[in-house]
Amino acid sequence: MSHGPVVYIAAEGAGGILARINAWRDTRGVPAVENFYVWPAAVNFYLNETGALEAAIKRLDSTPCLIVIDTAARCMVGADENSARDMGIFLDNAEGLANRFDAALLIVHHSQKSGKEERGNGALRGAVDVSRHLERDSEGLTLISRKTKDAPDPDPVYLEIVRAGESAVIRPTTQLGRFDATDQELLQTISDHFGTDWCSPTRIGEVSEISRSKLFRSLKSLAEANQLERKQIGKQRIEYRIPPEHLTVPNHPKPSTGTAETVPSHHRPFRAGMDGGTVDEREGSR
Repeated sequence: MSHGPVVYIAAEGAGGILARINAWRDTRGVPAVENFYVWPAAVNFYLNETGALEAAIKRLDSTPCLIVIDTAARCMVGADENSARDMGIFLDNAEGLANRFDAALLIVHHSQKSGKEERGNGALRGAVDVSRHLERDSEGLTLISRKTKDAPDPDPVYLEIVRAGESAVIRPTTQLGRFDATDQELLQTISDHFGTDWCSPTRIGEVSEISRSKLFRSLKSLAEANQLERKQIGKQRIEYRIPPEHLTVPNHPKPSTGTAETVPSHHRPFRAGMDGGTVDEREGSR
């Protein structure tokens, strides 16, 4: 994996970008951020109106390794996102820009009202190498793989939103942190008494003070979250165990306060307008 500058096309919510950067920086104890350049306006890739952005990128000290489009809808104005043809034109032009700088391309796209699928034509998912879907519920956020072209799908990633200054940050959490006290107590009991050995619900119930109904509910919840492995023996017998790679029950993570080694030392925002001029957070327009 290579590291390098990132160009972020903030076609939505550009006014809040600086607060988000400051929140990310402050929660990690990093004085400032370098090599993160924000273009605070939509770029119409459907009409291939990329000239101003491309010229500004060429003026950077080094070429980007990643270009982020946030969001697809705001960067394909005039197109029908339900049309395979229109979506194909948008993707071809966006990929063309990324290829000219030998950069990876990340596209943020809205989901349907149901929250289950991305909006518009399926050509978008068909064209990409990796697709991740972010779901939000009362427990927090879950990042789920919908497509991984050249590798097995990874496990879900559990996240939480934490207030930080005038904005917020997202940090990893554990699925265990989303369980109730009964689930956590049961997992600890299994760890204490059986380690990673297979055990039946009956044996678990003998060493647990949890009622039978809560026991089976918690076992199901823990198994669905991959905190327990489940196997069927014959037609009726089921056993559970803690996965061998889970040698200990995970605790709630503490907020990260260390400074990432790959984060450079100062922030120089790429606050570029459509005319190619730049805006510095300290000096204003120029």
